[in-house]
Amino acid sequence: MACPVPLPENNRSPCLSHAAVWLELQADNLAGVWLHHTQNEFDILEDGDIGEVIQAANQIADDTFQMELKGCNIPDRYTPGTSGQRVFDFLLVWDQAILTIPCG
Repeated sequence: MACPVPLPENNRSPCLSHAAVWLELQADNLAGVWLHHTQNEFDILEDGDIGEVIQAANQIADDTFQMELKGCNIPDRYTPGTSGQRVFDFLLVWDQAILTIPCG
């Protein structure tokens, strides 16, 4: 769906937007690795904690923000990544404790 809201000119290059998304997703990766090892060492999680992490990742994502604010999604303006990307990156490393390095 085309966005009906006029947007200011985007002065960022696609490479900078991609780097910003990569950095945010890397943070989700590191959070998953940290929580995996912390849970194994200290058994700190309670029932529902991972569900709360997933809910937060779904809420703090560009696709969610843009839909709420503008009623549409503009992928070339993403900086934290989509909710699906954030949840996937966290869950992958939470489950396997393997840090991922995005390609591209």
